Amino acid sequence: MAKGFGTPPKNSLLGYVLIVVPDDNIYACSDPNNEDDFGITNLLDMAMVWPKKSYIQKYLDIYAELLSDTYYEDGADEMNMQIAELHKNKKGELKAKVVKTFSLVREYI
Repeated sequence: MAKGFGTPPKNSLLGYVLIVVPDDNIYACSDPNNEDDFGITNLLDMAMVWPKKSYIQKYLDIYAELLSDTYYEDGADEMNMQIAELHKNKKGELKAKVVKTFSLVREYI
């Protein structure tokens, strides 16, 4: 029998999540019955999970537009978002590990 056969990996990768407000651990989520309903949550287990991080790219613009008024009303000139790997450890706890950060800068016209 092969070494480690039947043993689950320590931290299995479940997919990728979009952290739309990194300072407050706010994640992108959606209604499972309506793919066009975009929302946010502070619960990692409710976050939308993508199988590949490249799939998140098109959602960056959607969430940037949804949240830009809130950011800019508070006087911010920059909005940060992050892509994180979603892992489940052997205790069943979900953990997000940031793999890429995006900074969106406000343009004045």
